[in-house]
Amino acid sequence: MVARSADGERFETLTTVTREEMDAESLERPSLVRLPGNPKTGVKDTVIVRRDGVWHLWASCHPLADPDEADQMVTDYAPASTA
Repeated sequence: MVARSADGERFETLTTVTREEMDAESLERPSLVRLPGNPKTGVKDTVIVRRDGVWHLWASCHPLADPDEADQMVTDYAPASTA
């Protein structure tokens, strides 16, 4: 799915691309979004897992303030209890 959002919370689907249409075994699901309230960081390649009542999120964070540094990244982790 390719989507866009003006506020980072509500998304509009622009189009959908399937692996069959691309004649591929699989497709990477890249995305780069800006964090709400943080225009200097882009986030992509998120992984979210729920284990033992706790949500775990890992995300690759990219600096966007300097275009020459946008290919650098760190991985951030955030757990969240649902109890």
